[in-house]
Amino acid sequence: MELEQERLIDEILWRSRAENDDTRPDGDASGPWLPEIATVKSQVRRIWNAGDYDRLSRYMEVGAESFYRRLAPPPGSKFLDVACGSGQLTLIAARNGVDATGVDVADNLVERARERA
Repeated sequence: MELEQERLIDEILWRSRAENDDTRPDGDASGPWLPEIATVKSQVRRIWNAGDYDRLSRYMEVGAESFYRRLAPPPGSKFLDVACGSGQLTLIAARNGVDATGVDVADNLVERARERA
């Protein structure tokens, strides 16, 4: 994921929180929780970068294809796959004429999706 995309996601999360509620999920109203999100995001990135999810995800392609058919996005529509992994759903959408974008916290998985494209 590029730095610009990470900043956009952080801004969306912050604005969503600011518009909806001034308290954190634990009930504490002492301030924003972006540092907590950054810590979790860092840990999640480390975990997903450590393994070979792409190898495992190949076994889920039939399920991804079935899910995509149920979504039935029309060709030419826009499709955002958040937590795209190595791009199974994103690539299926792109092959079917959809303007598909995949984002993931694990850069290695996004790179694998680019290679597969």
